[in-house]
Amino acid sequence: MSDIATREYLTFSLGDEVYAIDILRVREIRSWETVTRVPFANLWECGLVNVRGAIVPVTDLRRRLGLSTRPFDKHTVVILVGRRDNDRDKICGLVVDQLNDVISASATSIQDAPRFRSRIDMRFVSGLTEHAGRMVILLNLDTLFDTQAGAVPADLEGETQ
Repeated sequence: MSDIATREYLTFSLGDEVYAIDILRVREIRSWETVTRVPFANLWECGLVNVRGAIVPVTDLRRRLGLSTRPFDKHTVVILVGRRDNDRDKICGLVVDQLNDVISASATSIQDAPRFRSRIDMRFVSGLTEHAGRMVILLNLDTLFDTQAGAVPADLEGETQ
């Protein structure tokens, strides 16, 4: 790649929409497995899994973004991502409907997310880009894991997986 400002993103689907996260934050991709539920957890928190001795929290990205839920199936995967929390490196899991591929996007091809009423809390969106004729929503992992940012809409409460 000749453009220094070009970054790679892992793309995945939630329903008909395509989302992406910075590939440098991805640590591992795993198939869906049963989690240990945590009492009184937020609706978007699926539970915990043991990954080679480390206890990892798993977030249902559909619920976190305020989207309707759907049953997990053979395409459902958990993307393990790295993040900083109180000056410590942590791993967290994101449940997504299906992986797509890795794309490259230059800084000039990324646009700011428009500020309008949306089903998705726009604090979770770092930008938009286009790939293969489709709009790709770039997620901001730092705000996504901030438990003070955004909440699941009330109409999704009570839905179960």
